Amino acid sequence: MKIKIKSKKILEKSYGIIVAYKQSSTETKYLIIQSKGTNDWSFPKGHAEKDETSVETALRELKEETGISQISLIPDVSFSDKYRYKANGIWNRKQATFFVGITDNLNVKIQQEEVVNYIWSNYDDAVKILTFENQRKILREAYSKILEIN
Repeated sequence: MKIKIKSKKILEKSYGIIVAYKQSSTETKYLIIQSKGTNDWSFPKGHAEKDETSVETALRELKEETGISQISLIPDVSFSDKYRYKANGIWNRKQATFFVGITDNLNVKIQQEEVVNYIWSNYDDAVKILTFENQRKILREAYSKILEIN
């Protein structure tokens, strides 16, 4: 007997930024937010609005969710992950693309409609705090790119 699983054929896309604050040449903090509703700890991200590029979406979502608008993206660096999640009994396919940015602003003003909490964390703790393994993997990859910056 085959069980039919309801799933969407459309690939949902979201864009976000791994935000790093370099305290010194050897110490960096990463911004992780806790999403309202799911309580998952992840990087700021969201869906594109009409006619937005992926970078425009990521920058807008960062500003909306955290209040941070001053950030320098590392050129030509992004990481993508495809996964499935279940919502309302239907499996959805999603691709999340993350850019990597450096900020000198530690002041966060969360968007209370979407974000419950935030933390600036060192790399080792950030890997432990992130809810999903796919984002831990992306952070590991981003970490090596951030180390290359003096």
